[in-house]
Amino acid sequence: MNWHDHVAALSNVARLATVAATKGAHYGPLLLLGARGDWRTKMQSDPNYRSYGTLQFLLGKARDKFETEPKLAREITAAVLDFVDQVEGPSHIHEIGLQGLAWKEHANACEKTGDLRAALTAAERSVEIYGEAPSLLFQQTRAELVICKVLRQTGDNDRAIEIARRCAGIFTDFDDRSSTNMARMFEAGVLYTSKRFREALVIFADVCERAERNGDRLTVAQCLQCAAQCARELGDLDGARVLYPRVVAHFDALNIPSDANCARWGQALVLAAAGRVSNAISELYKVRAVFLSLGMKGHAASATLDVVRIKFEAGEDVREICAELVPVFTQSGLTQSAIEVLAYIRQQDKNGQVMNARVKRGT
Repeated sequence: MNWHDHVAALSNVARLATVAATKGAHYGPLLLLGARGDWRTKMQSDPNYRSYGTLQFLLGKARDKFETEPKLAREITAAVLDFVDQVEGPSHIHEIGLQGLAWKEHANACEKTGDLRAALTAAERSVEIYGEAPSLLFQQTRAELVICKVLRQTGDNDRAIEIARRCAGIFTDFDDRSSTNMARMFEAGVLYTSKRFREALVIFADVCERAERNGDRLTVAQCLQCAAQCARELGDLDGARVLYPRVVAHFDALNIPSDANCARWGQALVLAAAGRVSNAISELYKVRAVFLSLGMKGHAASATLDVVRIKFEAGEDVREICAELVPVFTQSGLTQSAIEVLAYIRQQDKNGQVMNARVKRGT
């Protein structure tokens, strides 16, 4: 094939991609207007509803819903996965790219809804698919960051930080500042989880400064959130009290209720650290309710675990709450949290046995 033929082929691919996007912009909204239970029937019976452009449109809509309606986002990505392997795209690379994207976005949706096992499986599948096309290295690297995010939550910090640093290097090679900042944020997040708060704070501050220069409001908000968390963990309650309201305001302005709720969660923990236990518990239950309304069961359970920690330290009986949390954490793949909850139950059972023995002895 000579260069004229190459140019003609590329031009035809671009034309087909435009046609596909136009079709998707028409049929995608029509599908979503229907009842969720009817989506697959329509997609099966009418090829327009399972076309390349429509599936691409649906994945974009799912991503838009990650923070506001994660359960809906997961339903959309699950429907797309049922048909994406048979899709015919403008080119073979387009087909691989759409399949990789579908699995990546499904991983994100699963992570948001607290199903970490499914999230990890989907993210690893996405990386595998993208690996079939070397030209999709950038997209593959973004999928690897999803793996990093999940591993951090499951406690595999060594592997998570290794992935984050490798991704940051690749994004730097691509000269993509936004993605590099994101990868460095992931690295700092793992450092935070590993209780290396000062190291994490250095990265958050550097990324925040760069994001402010680039006008990246979302990254600025995320950095402020993380800085507030580090300040709280380092005992700087005054600093945390100043930062958290700014974080809430940023995320409210960006219409990201899940992250705004995470900031309110942090505020509740500051109250607890300051000795205002009853206020902290009240706020944590409000945080839990918001997460449940968003379909974020894992986050809701983790907020409730903080209630358990506070009540336990105050000497209150937490066994009933713990019994409710164990299956939630186990199903979500949050093994370490489940182990911690079981430890509280065992300790209070032990304390109860000691108390009963003292009563029997009259001491």
